[in-house]
Amino acid sequence: MDGLDASGLGETASARRRGLAGLSDDALGERLAALASSLSRLDAAPIAEAAGLPLGEVVASPFALRMVALGLEAGAVARPRELRRLIDWTEALAPEVRDPDHDAWDRGVLRTGKYQAFMAESPVALFDPAHVSKWGPHEMLHRAAGFFFRPGMTRWELYLGARLNELLPVTTFYGAEQAMRLDEGAFEREAAGRRPRARPEDTRWRTDAPAALVRRARESASIFRAGLEHFERELGAIDEELARGVRVRAAHPFLDTSSDATAYVAGHYARLAQPAVARALASHGVDRVERYRDAIEALFDRLLFGVLPDAGDPAAARRVEARDLVLRAAHLGEGVEHDLEPLFDVEDPDVIRVRLPGCIGDEEAALVLLDGSPRGRDVAQLAEGLAQVLPRTVALAPELAAGLAAHAALCDRGPLAERAVRFLEGEGDAARAELARLEAAIATAARDDAIEWLASPEDERSPDALDACELFAHRGVIRLEATHDVASAHAGGGEPSPGAQTLLVAAIGDAVAVVDVPPEVADAIDALRARAAGWTLDPAWARELLASGVLGARPRRPA
Repeated sequence: MDGLDASGLGETASARRRGLAGLSDDALGERLAALASSLSRLDAAPIAEAAGLPLGEVVASPFALRMVALGLEAGAVARPRELRRLIDWTEALAPEVRDPDHDAWDRGVLRTGKYQAFMAESPVALFDPAHVSKWGPHEMLHRAAGFFFRPGMTRWELYLGARLNELLPVTTFYGAEQAMRLDEGAFEREAAGRRPRARPEDTRWRTDAPAALVRRARESASIFRAGLEHFERELGAIDEELARGVRVRAAHPFLDTSSDATAYVAGHYARLAQPAVARALASHGVDRVERYRDAIEALFDRLLFGVLPDAGDPAAARRVEARDLVLRAAHLGEGVEHDLEPLFDVEDPDVIRVRLPGCIGDEEAALVLLDGSPRGRDVAQLAEGLAQVLPRTVALAPELAAGLAAHAALCDRGPLAERAVRFLEGEGDAARAELARLEAAIATAARDDAIEWLASPEDERSPDALDACELFAHRGVIRLEATHDVASAHAGGGEPSPGAQTLLVAAIGDAVAVVDVPPEVADAIDALRARAAGWTLDPAWARELLASGVLGARPRRPA
């Protein structure tokens, strides 16, 4: 996998970056287009499969693909958050950063504590479907970046190491990885939230004709250059910190990496100082900050210009799996370093899985071994989340969690209920898929302040005087079309019976209304979502929808 053309840019990593940033948009665009053209011919499906990531986010941009390739070279793989039981190390190692919402399901989202969510030293990436698709390559680059660790390190050293660990993943997030990404331009946080998934069919850099590809690459040159410039500001700030021993901030519109690194020290120093954790990390991190700084700069040079492998390394992946298991066990509490001594230098995960119960006991070993790998899926944790949002569906299909756990739909972005729907649809189970879609709508329905606070209360209007009112629709109402009677199945249990149905779902306060309506009534609601107006259909439907909260009313404005 070739990198950017480095010819004429300089002999050192810093010179090559400066030379690249100094190119005109046309010249830089031509090099980006040549890289994209070369990478577009690569079959990325095996790379995505080896990484455990959706293909769409691996090929979202040319540098997303290269970031994932670097992660694979280091042996990293993404573990599904919903199948991986996290060790809550705050209980025993750092109670001052405990988060009561950690590991709790909330409407289909498995919450993770602020500090438990990310450990720079973890050798595996975490696939959390609540994050947007940019997170896949970002996490893999974190693993390629490695980490600084020295037993007995100072808090200041950890601060510098944490900031260096974030340097590449953060600057590429807004720069190199965003350049030529999907059908996008510059990064927009709100737009990313609205489109959490990355679809292969939107990767224009792989399908554009040559002339269109060059135009798009030239348009992306400023995004790419801005990322290079921010890398230089960040690296310069870190070099100044190394020289002066004081914090130095680098300006950025979205983040403050100095503050983030400080928070990392606050949340993780006590954990990293524990003997078992320190023993597990001692031989795997870079033990001098200055060396780690140089390693990060060299890694960025490889990301930009280096020839990278186009396949995973099974041997490296097995070593990472072994390291992950031991590190998980090291977080169980004080004194465990003595129990784990026979395993610290073992690089075969199969050996660790066999020996771990004898070292720490069956119960704690069972927890550690639920690592999210194909041999360590926490299906019970996933089933708990499904039962919360799809109770009727799960009652009819108790095998749903096991099926979804082994299906590609699990490792996608978006609400759990929607991914379960896609799985059921793929299995050809139309009736249960439609029931799950109704339950998903109920779980994700959003409230509308205009309905709850700006509509005239029922005791202030006459139910028979609709001609004196303007009606407006709930902005968050969800329309569902089904071929089975899923409303009755949801209300009373049992398999949905055949029968066409149009449903309107809307959240009102702490309740959710589900109304079975004729298609023409649903059409009228769709029309009212654009602007308030009078009601032209049967007044009985208007009254029912007003009572349910799908409609709101207010006095008609004087002409």
